[in-house]
Amino acid sequence: MTIDQSRDLLPRQRVGQEVHHSLLDLPRAIAAEIVAADRPGSRLVIDIGSGPDTLLDRFLAALPDARGVWADVSSAMAALARDRLASYAPRVDFQLADMTDLRGLPYPADVITSSHASHHLSPRQLRQFYAEAHARLAPGGWLVNLDHTCSVSAEWGRRFRAARTALIPLAPAGQASHDTATPPTAAEHLGALRAAGFTDLDVPWLVFPTCLFMARRGEHDG
Repeated sequence: MTIDQSRDLLPRQRVGQEVHHSLLDLPRAIAAEIVAADRPGSRLVIDIGSGPDTLLDRFLAALPDARGVWADVSSAMAALARDRLASYAPRVDFQLADMTDLRGLPYPADVITSSHASHHLSPRQLRQFYAEAHARLAPGGWLVNLDHTCSVSAEWGRRFRAARTALIPLAPAGQASHDTATPPTAAEHLGALRAAGFTDLDVPWLVFPTCLFMARRGEHDG
């Protein structure tokens, strides 16, 4: 790659990152608004598999009485997240935890969120994750999961990738790995949520194979 080519790459990469982040701002806002309207007095929000690009800031802004728990396996990610969540520092606890084992996390939670983490799970692990999340939610509590899913067929996967490449000039670093992974399908997510005991669930936002899954534990489910 020549110097001129690398210079041309930078603005296109910046445009791709801006489009990607603005695209995901909408489902985050939708989820926070739905939860805040339904459960405005929420006291505990747990973000699982948080990484640096956490949902916590959105939910802590929408739920002023809530404390947040950032949970991830990576201490390096925790350092990045501390900077991002600096304005909420008195309200946030950081805890190293794997999303395949939630036993060390506090409960009952009003909201459990996750973003771009569950695509690493097998269908069996996904069922376990949703079952453990359901068990740690208070009656009426919310499960929010924004993630990439597997397309229903290889042909639809090809179409989505082609359209995404055309609309988002260069995907942010790391997104290309989604194309080679085999995450659970949207149907597997919904089936796992129902198997966990969620009966009030929907997909409020869907673009390409990226879905916002939201499910509410029953008020009398305890």
